[in-house]
Amino acid sequence: GLVPAGVLKLADEYPYLVIVDLPHSRLNLFQNKGGELKLIRSHYSGMGRNGFGKKASGDLRTPVGIYHVTGWKSDNELPELYGAGALPLNYPNLWDRFQVKTGYGIWLHGVPRTTYVRAPRSSEGCVTMANDDLVGLKPYVYSNKAPVILADKLEWVPKGEVAHDRDAFLSRVEAWRKRWAGKDTEGYLSFYGPEFTTGGMNLKSFTEHKRRVNAGKKFIDVKLADLSLYHYPGEAMMLAEFTLNYRSDNFSSSAKKQQYWRKNAKGEWKIFREENLD
Repeated sequence: GLVPAGVLKLADEYPYLVIVDLPHSRLNLFQNKGGELKLIRSHYSGMGRNGFGKKASGDLRTPVGIYHVTGWKSDNELPELYGAGALPLNYPNLWDRFQVKTGYGIWLHGVPRTTYVRAPRSSEGCVTMANDDLVGLKPYVYSNKAPVILADKLEWVPKGEVAHDRDAFLSRVEAWRKRWAGKDTEGYLSFYGPEFTTGGMNLKSFTEHKRRVNAGKKFIDVKLADLSLYHYPGEAMMLAEFTLNYRSDNFSSSAKKQQYWRKNAKGEWKIFREENLD
């Protein structure tokens, strides 16, 4: 009856989710059923020789963060080291790049057929598993670009605790959306922290830009779709990922966005980073 504490809401566009509990060498596959996560597979997995917390190319560590499966590399494309194949991840992601982390080629992959599994710390940074487990995992995550959380800590809590946190943060995101859609520019801007940055702008330049743009609008319509909410692993922050559908009297757009929130000294959640997904 317990669920992972780090996932407050998973969008319906993702029918499955992977969470790798790095300290306990365990890969967990969840099904997203009506907004609730149900554990359907769990098996052993290995990681980098120097543990987790990747920061630089060649440090032999596995990243901590939220990633997505980007494809499949078949057996005949790879050396025997990778076994039955590999599921590449999008490391470095937007957050990694913002922190100037380097490296590439972080995959979920199999093992040579001369062995069943590799030692808990034996890869160059990838997550490894038995070939049978990899083949069994592929159908769930390959086609839908499933999120993969590489977690430095996996906490299991009652469903009600996650629901409470989810509702509280959903209301915060919804309040931000309503202020923007209601042309309450100052109220909308109050959701951003002093260290906020986006697209080459700091809070001062962003504030000036939004005041100027919103002043010229007759109406603004903002809708959020495919919303996912996470406690970001290894960081004291929340990640909101959604499709932003924007429409006004003279402009419309649709973009997949990531919004990073953290608490200020008063305990208030503020946005400190916004980015468009690639």
